[in-house]
Amino acid sequence: MYRAIVLAVILLTAGCAASPRPVADQAEPDNEPPAEPVPAELLVEAGNRFGIRLFGELYAEAPEKNVFISPPSIALALAMAWNGARGETREAMAAALDLAGLEPAGVGAGHAVLLAAMPTGEGDVTLEIANSLWSRRGFPFAERYLKTVAGQYDARLAELDFGSPEAVETINRWVRDRTRGRIEDIISRLNPDDVLVLLNAVYFKGAWTDAFEPGLTAEREFTGAAGKVQRGMMMARDGDFRYRAGDGFQMARLPYGEGDIAMYLLLPEQSGAPAADRLTAEEITRWAGEMRTMKGEVVLPRFKLEYARRLNDPLKRLGMDAAFDPARADFGGMVAPDAGFSLFISEVMHKSFVEVNEEGTEAAAATSVTVTLTSMPPREERFRMVCDRPFIYLIRDDRTGALLFLGVLNELP
Repeated sequence: MYRAIVLAVILLTAGCAASPRPVADQAEPDNEPPAEPVPAELLVEAGNRFGIRLFGELYAEAPEKNVFISPPSIALALAMAWNGARGETREAMAAALDLAGLEPAGVGAGHAVLLAAMPTGEGDVTLEIANSLWSRRGFPFAERYLKTVAGQYDARLAELDFGSPEAVETINRWVRDRTRGRIEDIISRLNPDDVLVLLNAVYFKGAWTDAFEPGLTAEREFTGAAGKVQRGMMMARDGDFRYRAGDGFQMARLPYGEGDIAMYLLLPEQSGAPAADRLTAEEITRWAGEMRTMKGEVVLPRFKLEYARRLNDPLKRLGMDAAFDPARADFGGMVAPDAGFSLFISEVMHKSFVEVNEEGTEAAAATSVTVTLTSMPPREERFRMVCDRPFIYLIRDDRTGALLFLGVLNELP
């Protein structure tokens, strides 16, 4: 009987690309010296830690259900908001994002370097990232905030009539375009007091370096975390893999394209939900470094799923509650001096998509932040890895290891 739960963690590096912006939009604010960029490796490590902690919160809510998120999508959207935070709000968001002790200007400058260095893809791999800011027409935003964030995060900056029926469709159309149609929409409405929507979109598509043979795909049983037996199509491939066994699970690497980006499968020895609390950025790095090349067989479900989650409560549990509290939030850096307005984050929405088949993997995600006015090495010489019980899978860019997608599949979709 085939039993499986999938815990999905897709890790990539600074390999995403965003649309170029005019030079004028990237100018530093007047009389403001350029900030010293935070090193890219520190931003990658912070993003990985934040993503895994957020994933843990979502997984704990429903450990028998599927979860699939894009940590960098969420982190980048929130970082753009953090740039305008002040006081307690800035400190709380920094702690939650694992950026404590760093200044938004330096983080933004570091992200600018990171985004500028990201290629659009390599051969059979496409990797793209895009940011945008949509402001309510006529609201007195601080020009310095808008120009800084648009420049550092390579973001499109646009004003909209938030009272117009077309405003929601305009924002959602941008998301559809940047995710190749995989995310249809990210917001359903704009409320009268909403003044700013910060968006991030991530798109990835990669062909396996060694594809699965379609003729070997067969229907098999899959037993989820709750013990429910389902029947689904399972792919199979025999060959050379980077592999590790120990600490209660098997781990195999399935590369894409030229091999810099790969999916990692982590299959626990026992049935039931994977122990997500053991998953840390440091452990993933250690485990990947302990793999060695072996001949073996991998059997993997073919699946496609969509995931959507309002992230307000999980982010509050990570310590970001001040940003969501109209009485405590301080986003004074967003508003023009002496404008007299107070703002808070009313919603953080995240949607994602992933499809895994014989040819490769396609994944996409979008995040919206709505700002509102306040009124060990294996011993065996050959392995067989049949994902018929709970397993973790990761897609990882081995050049830097930046976390891009993170999820759990507890039942066949």
